[in-house]
Amino acid sequence: MKTIYDKSRQNGGSFAPLASSKRLAIYQVPQATDFWCGFAAIKSLLDYEDIDKTQSDIAYDVVNSQEKSCPWYIIDGSEREDFPVPVYLSDEIGFFYVPYPYGPAGGTDVEASDIDYKIVSTIDDNHGVMACGRSRGDIPDDPSILPGYPAVEIGHWLAVDGYKSDGDEIWIVDPAKSDEVYFSDDIDAYYSVTSTKLAAFAKYRGIVW
Repeated sequence: MKTIYDKSRQNGGSFAPLASSKRLAIYQVPQATDFWCGFAAIKSLLDYEDIDKTQSDIAYDVVNSQEKSCPWYIIDGSEREDFPVPVYLSDEIGFFYVPYPYGPAGGTDVEASDIDYKIVSTIDDNHGVMACGRSRGDIPDDPSILPGYPAVEIGHWLAVDGYKSDGDEIWIVDPAKSDEVYFSDDIDAYYSVTSTKLAAFAKYRGIVW
């Protein structure tokens, strides 16, 4: 079960990671189509847990189709069951994943302090994290723009496999490093971003932790 922290820690008061840095051996899975980033990121987490699923398997399990992308939520996001990814990961892995935030996509102004302890606590429990958001390359110098991403708006799923500097830096496993993605040559499969940048990216959707 997920560790439960008291409200003072959830409000940013006294939470501290077990170590100043930690990284899991989660390997990058290149997305098999230009819109399967979510299914590839899920596979990265399942591979780490020694659960053998193809991206096609995952697509059918999550959305019952190979023609759809991986959704952040269905209906209005008011309940955990509206979020297919944490429900699916929990069923497969046996770790109780939850989404953050609930509610309408983009309706919460996500800050680094809202997500860094969530990421750290999950990594400390030896499980991966997922983030869904938008790299707003269409807005010059927007803080959400991921390293090497083009000057257009791109909705995307990422896997997260670690942190450093007590959670101020987050390690990313990016499925977009793939022959199916047109800007793949300009990005890396593994890199780190500040928790502030990841929060700016994830504010359009959220994280699964």
